[in-house]
Amino acid sequence: MKTILFLIIILLSGCSVKRNVFHDPHFFYDKENYTIIRVNPETREKDIKAYYNRKFKSKSKKTIPPPSPPDTSKGIKAYYTPPKPKRIVKPVYPSEVKSIGYQGTVILQFLIDSTGVVKKAIALTFLTHENYYIISQNKTKYQKLLKQARETKREFNEIEELLVKSSLAAAIKTEFVPAFQKGKPVPVWVSFPVSFILDYKKDKHFPARLVP
Repeated sequence: MKTILFLIIILLSGCSVKRNVFHDPHFFYDKENYTIIRVNPETREKDIKAYYNRKFKSKSKKTIPPPSPPDTSKGIKAYYTPPKPKRIVKPVYPSEVKSIGYQGTVILQFLIDSTGVVKKAIALTFLTHENYYIISQNKTKYQKLLKQARETKREFNEIEELLVKSSLAAAIKTEFVPAFQKGKPVPVWVSFPVSFILDYKKDKHFPARLVP
């Protein structure tokens, strides 16, 4: 599977999450690993079992595949067109979080299949948006942060968990025009920052982030 690191920056648009995906039979939420996947309601238990079997087999490896450049083996330069948002689902800013002025950025990584559907979304880490802005300006530091987040057990406090769940619920229902490589649609892993900001219009750091 070809993978690529693609930081998606999106203008405020789209529709909000209306149905709770955590109670939807089309999805399964692994709360221990902050991961949500799509499942077939008719084969739900089988799909969930397959998900855990894959996780068990990958324990000796990195649990989350790191995004990487397209294949350029055999001296052939691969042509790559990254995925593009087609239907954006905005995350809901939880009122209990918003009321205490809690802000920050959840960095997700998710798998977009060859039809543009998000099959799996994983919360990697949470940063104050000031820290996210500083780190994202340095490619080396940002890559190091993502690598460390993929290789360590993720932990969030109760407030951060609310933002993580809101981010995952929106990500799994967002639709894309798939990525293309050598003229064919391909599945890819992408990293995706979701920022929760009380007044993004006044925040010079985030003029065009995906915010609720």
